[in-house]
Amino acid sequence: MSNSRSGISLLAGFLLGAAIGALAALVVAPQAGQQTRQQLKERTIELRGHAQEPSSGRHDQADDQATD
Repeated sequence: MSNSRSGISLLAGFLLGAAIGALAALVVAPQAGQQTRQQLKERTIELRGHAQEPSSGRHDQADDQATD
């Protein structure tokens, strides 16, 4: 029980630190907010595409193995 709580606390602390760091980076960024938001949007779309590519290959492999 104690192990579970410490893991959750660690995760919560990590997420809180990441959020504070992201906010600080946006506040001190040398470019306009609109440019920053556009870059974040483009990067998110790019990363989403990279994340979906490997999973589609695994799905095809699983289908092939299931039919064998």
